Amino acid sequence: MPDRSDDYQLPSWPPTPINRALWNGALGDIGARLRAREALEASFQNLMDQGVQASLDYIQATVAPQIANLQASISTAQRDLDQILIGGAFPNALKLGGQLPSYYATQQDLAAFQTTMSTALGERVPATRTINAKALTSDITLSKADVGLGQVDNTPDSAKPVSTPQSQALALKKNSATPFVDVAAAATVNLGAAGSPSVNITGTATITSFGTSAADGTEYLVRFAGASVITHSASLILPEGVNITAFTGMLMWVKKEGASTWRVIWTSSRLSQTGGGARRVTFDLSALTADRTITVPDTPVDLGSLTRIPGVAQTWKDMTASRVANTVYQNTEPRIIKVAPSASGSTAGQGVYVGETPASRIFITELGGGGYKSPIVDIPPWHYYEFRTPQLTYCAELRS
Repeated sequence: MPDRSDDYQLPSWPPTPINRALWNGALGDIGARLRAREALEASFQNLMDQGVQASLDYIQATVAPQIANLQASISTAQRDLDQILIGGAFPNALKLGGQLPSYYATQQDLAAFQTTMSTALGERVPATRTINAKALTSDITLSKADVGLGQVDNTPDSAKPVSTPQSQALALKKNSATPFVDVAAAATVNLGAAGSPSVNITGTATITSFGTSAADGTEYLVRFAGASVITHSASLILPEGVNITAFTGMLMWVKKEGASTWRVIWTSSRLSQTGGGARRVTFDLSALTADRTITVPDTPVDLGSLTRIPGVAQTWKDMTASRVANTVYQNTEPRIIKVAPSASGSTAGQGVYVGETPASRIFITELGGGGYKSPIVDIPPWHYYEFRTPQLTYCAELRS
């Protein structure tokens, strides 16, 4: 008999006759199963209907009031927003997020804050900037060496060192308490060790040097208390290259020019000459108590000695062998000399240059190459001169 266990299938053997008993047996079981299924579906539908109703009852009792409250809050917020947008200000009576309007920043507050922050950021020192290799990422401590003051300390003025230029300047300062410092006459009178720029030389010994300890460029005022003889030499250059016999009260201004070289710039006996029968002329202005007339010889040599007129006691000399183009020379005579050069060639700036120092020489006149072929130029005492030209062909000078 076919049943639900084999899905109501007939066996292949033996042959099964289809009759009323077979039919009713198989379909009767199917009918029972269908009725059980229908009853189950009816029961499930009833359960579903009960569950939906229970859910609706729960929503109605619990969720619906909350939705109503939410709708009321949304309506209140919408009304507040309308007042803000239309009225331009939030009512003080209303709250947003549980806070009064004053709790929140206004647009003007935000604009002012933005301006303040922009200014502060603009004044901010970059963290990459350093001071003497110290990053500015936090507070730093600067030492005196960090700002170039490593040598600065609290040394009192009385203990501070004096630089060489300061010492030289102080050495030139006149001692108001002792204007002249006495130094004994000797072959070498060491002016640098006198401790004063004003020196009074006592005694009559012959002087051949003023020493080597004084700084180059230092000048001294020397007064003589006796008849010392000052001897002219390459290291002690005297006016006109002649020796000078001092007299009591005679003054002399001297300057240190090199390692051991001194030059007498001025002396109160400069107009005096001794030897050869020449007359001695001495001016001691401190002895004058009233107007006086001084009479001097009127011979050309004496007048030349007095006034230093160019040409007096001077002759023209051929200096071609000792003068080279583009070389600086100095007039070491205490009077004007004249130079008469000739040159060939032509270059820019060609001419005679004269100045008080080698660095201060300036163009005086053209030399060769057009213009004055052979100019005559005056060279003042102690001045420097140069013949700037491709080739110097001849040079004559009026000198002692």
